[in-house]
This record gives sequence, C-alpha cells and structure tokens, in this order.
Amino acid sequence: MGTGATFRFEIEGHSGGTPASGRPPGRLTSPMPGRIAAMLVAPGATVEANQPLIVLEAMKMEHLLRAPQNGILKSINCEVGDQVREGAELATFETTPPEVAS
Repeated sequence: MGTGATFRFEIEGHSGGTPASGRPPGRLTSPMPGRIAAMLVAPGATVEANQPLIVLEAMKMEHLLRAPQNGILKSINCEVGDQVREGAELATFETTPPEVAS
C-alpha cells in the first residue's frame, strides 16, 4: 500500500509570481501567501532565467520560485521562516540582456 515515495511537481513555465505582462522586470513576487522555507541563491549571484531562487511553503506544499529572466540578484527582501502575503516583493535583480550569437 504505502511505498513511502515522495513526489515533487512543478508547473512548467511558472515564474514564481512574476507574470510576463503587467509587472516591471527585475522583481520576484510571491504568487500566494506562505512561509519562506529556503533561500537557494545569495545576493550578488548571477542567475539565469528559470533558475530556482526561493522555496515557498504554501498549501502544505513546497513551491520553487524561479528567476523570470537572466540577471544579477541585488537583494532578497525576506528571510527563512518569514510569512509573506500574495504579491509581496521577495527579491530584486538587475536584468541582463540576452547574449547575441555571433
């Protein structure tokens, strides 16, 4: 019956609360209320689009919040254990233009 297996699901194309339209670039916001469970990257790090940055625990699940585009992480505006509301700005970063193939 119970195998003790665990599963992790990710929604393909989900960018951690930063929709493609309507929000300025360089921000990562919380898609829902929850608790910050882990920080995966420190300020100053260079991040790539879709790279996991923060783990948000909500609705008895862990949600990976990912970088919406390439950039340098400027600041993280929360700490592990913090309760955050939907839409809260969790991180900011400087966006970097995509590399041009030569």
